[in-house]
Amino acid sequence: MSALGRISVRRRCSFSDAAKAGKWTEKGQLLQVKSRLEVGGASCLQLDSGEWLVFHKESMPLEGPLEVRPMDNEEAAVTAEEAVTLRKDPTELPWALTKKVLLPGSKVLAIRRAHLHGEMWMEVMQLGGLSGWILASELQLDFAISSLPRRNR
Repeated sequence: MSALGRISVRRRCSFSDAAKAGKWTEKGQLLQVKSRLEVGGASCLQLDSGEWLVFHKESMPLEGPLEVRPMDNEEAAVTAEEAVTLRKDPTELPWALTKKVLLPGSKVLAIRRAHLHGEMWMEVMQLGGLSGWILASELQLDFAISSLPRRNR
């Protein structure tokens, strides 16, 4: 799911101020929902972190479910003419920018892909822990190697 705006993250399924975790989701942030609970006029979504999003049923602040597919660590190269800044989540919004960049020609592994708002995004990783999201149009998958079955590599 993707947040449509800032939502207060809570420690439990409750509107109580004591349940607030002191964190917020950001607009466009990708969220993995583990379970859903409806109580009266409220909906509670438990995130994979164990924290909760609580909101009134009529005001669904999330978009989705969204399809995020694993990529089997497909090998790829950055094809952009300039350095590409990695993002925390697949969105063009400024909050998602990181200080991490990939130079043209950099080799990466494509971990996951997601089609959001008419654009294909890929989560990529390099050795050493450098990871983040970039537009798929800035990558060229190496099908000559990565399309072979795992046992033949």
